[in-house]
Amino acid sequence: MRIPIKTFEEMTKPEQRLHIESLIEDFILGEQNGNLEFLQTFLSDAALEELKHSTAYRDYFTPRDIAEKTGRHPDTIRKLFRNDPGVKKEVHSGRNRTKTYTTMLISRKAVKRRFPDLQF
Repeated sequence: MRIPIKTFEEMTKPEQRLHIESLIEDFILGEQNGNLEFLQTFLSDAALEELKHSTAYRDYFTPRDIAEKTGRHPDTIRKLFRNDPGVKKEVHSGRNRTKTYTTMLISRKAVKRRFPDLQF
């Protein structure tokens, strides 16, 4: 299943803000060759922390995001959500088709079903 791509006008206000913040972060870090000190001088420390850990406006989360919030291993999260509805999985063939890789995105509703007290 593919994630639909929206134009900027089709995005909601929180999605637009997140998109602009990610563009700023990508261009500043890209032009400064990954120099994080430049980004810190450009943004305040609070805004930088918000950019690093911003999951407030996302509809889908990776197993790593959920694992960090719950204190569990990402593999455990993958097993928990393996057959749940609301989970997007994409299977990719690896190099020379010798191995397959699965990308998993877990919806906010699926996370709330398993972890009702978890705040994102």
